[in-house]
Amino acid sequence: MSLIYTALMTNRCEFDVCVYDAVELAMIMDRLYGGVCYAGIDTDPELRYPKGAGRVAFSNQQSYIAAISARFVQLQHGEIDKRVC
Repeated sequence: MSLIYTALMTNRCEFDVCVYDAVELAMIMDRLYGGVCYAGIDTDPELRYPKGAGRVAFSNQQSYIAAISARFVQLQHGEIDKRVC
């Protein structure tokens, strides 16, 4: 499995509130749907603070359709539980 993990502006946020980085997002989505070739988390260019948006690209249509059909992913990290669309 050869995946490319990257982020727009930075791969890790400087603040503790950033629960997931692009690598973790890619790994979660690849485990659920397979075929992840890109994952990014949008950050403010000056503050390097996450904007609350990210993106994942898939290398095949089957993985893409599976992810779109699911409509959301429930992410859990410690006491934090997020539903991501």
